Formats: sequence, C-alpha cells, structure tokens
Amino acid sequence: MHNTERKPIGLEFLLKLGHLKSEIETSVPDITKVLSMLDIPQASGECAGKSYFHQMGIGSVCFSVLEKYEQDISCLNSTASSSTQDTEVNLEESLESNLEESLESNLEESLEENLEESLEENLEESLEENLEASLEENTGDTTGLQSETEMPEDTVPDCSLVNSGESSEKLRVEAETEINKIVSSLKNHPLFEGDVLSKNLSTAALIITFSPGSKPESDNTQTILKGLLSKYQKDSEIAETLRIAYAGQPRQINKASHLIRQDMALILPLSLMLIVLVLLIALRSIRAVIVPLSVVIFGILWTAGIIGLIGDELNLVTMACAPIIVC
Repeated sequence: MHNTERKPIGLEFLLKLGHLKSEIETSVPDITKVLSMLDIPQASGECAGKSYFHQMGIGSVCFSVLEKYEQDISCLNSTASSSTQDTEVNLEESLESNLEESLESNLEESLEENLEESLEENLEESLEENLEASLEENTGDTTGLQSETEMPEDTVPDCSLVNSGESSEKLRVEAETEINKIVSSLKNHPLFEGDVLSKNLSTAALIITFSPGSKPESDNTQTILKGLLSKYQKDSEIAETLRIAYAGQPRQINKASHLIRQDMALILPLSLMLIVLVLLIALRSIRAVIVPLSVVIFGILWTAGIIGLIGDELNLVTMACAPIIVC
C-alpha cells in the first residue's frame, strides 16, 4: 500500500492495511501467515511483546491505538442511534398524551349531552377496554424487557470509558497524532525499513506466506487476491492517494503462464501452416503432406495425454513442447 503523495502513512492507511490483512487471512486459501508492520512486537518497554502501535492505558493494560479508535467511533455511533430512539419515544409519548386529552374533552361533551345511564354503560365499557389494552401493553413491555435483558453482554461494546461529549473528528485527530508519532519513530528501524516499511515511510507491505505444497500461482488464488486488492482500491475513502500493488514469484509465474498461452494460440497454428506450405513446395503432393502432418498432430496429442495421465500440469517448460514437436 503506497501513498501517492509520498507522505508518511497515517491512520486511514493503517486501518485499511489491518482490514485487508484480516480479509486475506480468511479468504485466500493455503495461507500460513500474513505479516505486516502491525504485527512486529516490541522487544522492550512497557508493552513488550505487543506491537509498536500498542500503548499503556488505564490499569496498566496495553491497548492498540487503532482498535481503540474503532471502538470509540462505534460507541459514539451507538450513542447517537440510542439518542434518536429516545427522541422517537418522546414523540410517541407526547402524541399519546395529546390523544388522551382530546379523548377526555370529547367524553366531557358527550357526558353533558347523553343520559346518565348511557354514560355509565359507556364508561364501564371504555374502562374495561382501556384496562385490557393497558394490560396487553404492560405484558408486551415486560416481555420486551426480558428479551433485552436476556441478550448476551458480549455483543455490546464496552463504552463505559468513552467520553460521550467527544466528537468523531476530535477522536480522529487524536488518533492521527498518535499514529504519526509512532510511524515517525519507526524510521531507520532495522525490523521495519526495507521489509514492511519503506525508507520514506510512504509504503507499507504485507508479506504473505503459503503452506508447503500449495499452488499460490494458480488462477483461483490469484483471482481472489486481485479481487480483494481492487475492492480496497476502489471502495477506499483515500482512493485518490492510495495505490495497492502485489508482486512475487507466484504472481510472475501466473502472469508468464497467461502470456505463453496467448502466444501458443498464435504460434501453433502458424507453425502448422508453415509446415504444410514447406511440404507442398517440397513434395508437390497432398497425400505426402497429410501423412507427415498427421504424425506431428498425433505426437502432440499423445504428449499432452501422457502429461495429463501422470498428473502433471502445464508449466513454462511443458507448454513449449508443442512448437518444438511441430518444428
């Protein structure tokens, strides 16, 4: 991941790096390890054994600056959603109170106009209906409260330490400041420079290790990787200054295989046409052309069949067999 402005990577870049790392670990097959600058532990200090993006917090507990920022933002969002729900509840209560007042005024007018007996009957019926409705509402509220209390506490983030008065912009500025300090301190660090972080601090790398016996150069693996990288490139909020690229031996082998297949689709027919032309000029007989040409074609088919029978696959060497046999 490279910052095209050639500035040191910041908060948004590292958040994208962490999310991309997690998605690669879960989506790409046959991966044993994905290493980034977020995984290298401190050799000494207050948070020894943790990454360089961990700091000592309350209660002598080390916390990740990136994870804390994401948790604080989620807590602010949940608080905002709960406040909107409270306003909706208040609106409903005010509407109910207005309806009750209008009903009472209508009832007073009807009491003056109607007879006392009919009023008593109507009042008894209305009271019974209101009692039944209130009982149903109370039972519904109690069941709702029971269902809410039965929810597991693990699904709700711990927002007790978050200051509700802080804004998301203020949290972002504070986290950005801490990240800039940490990234600046990693300049010329022997564990980072040249491996997972560039010298000018504008490029961060992900080192992917595949399991032995796997085939990371396969089209399936390369397609998944390319899809993930293009997804984070296009959907990112910093897409204008973000450039994501990937390289390595599996990428080179896959790219070379595609190029050779494209060349084979052009070279093999041209080789056959050249052989037919040479045989026609030399032998001046169609039968004399068909017999050697059939031998060449059957040789290519037998070679491809034997390669498939022994369980081997086409590679950079075996794909060149067909033109060699033809020539």
